[in-house]
Amino acid sequence: KSSEEILSYKNRVVLLDLETREIDNFINKYKDYEVNFKKIDRLFIDLQNPINFIKFLEKTASVSNVDIDINLIPPQKGNIGNSSSVVFKVLVNGEFLNILNFTKKLETGLYLIRIQNLTMEKSLGSREISTSQDLSSSSVVGSGGNLKANFLIEAISDKS
Repeated sequence: KSSEEILSYKNRVVLLDLETREIDNFINKYKDYEVNFKKIDRLFIDLQNPINFIKFLEKTASVSNVDIDINLIPPQKGNIGNSSSVVFKVLVNGEFLNILNFTKKLETGLYLIRIQNLTMEKSLGSREISTSQDLSSSSVVGSGGNLKANFLIEAISDKS
């Protein structure tokens, strides 16, 4: 039994030595990693004050040449205080290609988001028709008319 204990002790010592070297290695390289840690931190929104995310949406809309209206969706009753994300209803008006550009900029932007839902309507004067046809068809893209896009965007926070 004592030889098993000695072997077990030696294995633990070797494991601790390996873990200590890994920790030392991480500490030595922390400065290299720190830049990426800061970038990761910026991916998440502040649930208490999502103003920077809203500014990002507004700037992205302006650059994409679309009009935007942003509304915060209140959390469901059971999720208040427990949520690690927030949902925005974002209404965008503009040309199809500009809305597409806006969407691409959202997907490759500064924040970790998920587009939960996207619906589009083609505006014809004062009346609107829901488009169930392929949005890449020439009647939508080439029409030069405005579309209304309705996004549900979930923005992720770092709250754990």
